[in-house]
Order: sequence, then structure tokens, then C-alpha cells
Amino acid sequence: GKVGKNYTTEELEFDGYELIKIEGDPTGKYKEEETLITYIYTKFGKGGDVEVLPPQTGVESANNSSVLLTLISSICLGLFLAIKKFI
Repeated sequence: GKVGKNYTTEELEFDGYELIKIEGDPTGKYKEEETLITYIYTKFGKGGDVEVLPPQTGVESANNSSVLLTLISSICLGLFLAIKKFI
């Protein structure tokens, strides 16, 4: 919006969540600098517990050991061949 004009934000509704806090001013006038308004929600019945998931890297965790073993084997084979060449 243009500096000096009014703005209004409002909470959104999400199934299973409730608004617990608003950080910033949800209504006001646009300023030259950035204005940040944060709506914080919590999940019903969980007391605010958050399920922590591992990062989604696209690599299955079961395959990580195979990849690591292959990498170590390749390095060992390369070192063996390099040493054999010099002996």
C-alpha cells in the first residue's frame, strides 16, 4: 500500500488450530519502513506441542547407510590402488 494509507490484517481459521497471540499491530497506517505482523497459532488438545519432523531431503534414511558405505568403500579402493601403484 501507499505510505499513510490504512491497512488491516485479520486472523485466519485453520481446522484444529486456535490463535494464541498476535505480534505487531494488525491495523494501522503504512510507513516507509517494513511492518511485520505475526499471527501465532497452537494446535487444539496438544497444549502447544509441536511435532518435530526430520528435514525432507528427498533421500530415505534407510539408504543413508548404503550411500555412506559405498562412499567409504570407493575411497578405500582408490587409496589401495594408489598405494599398490607406488609399491
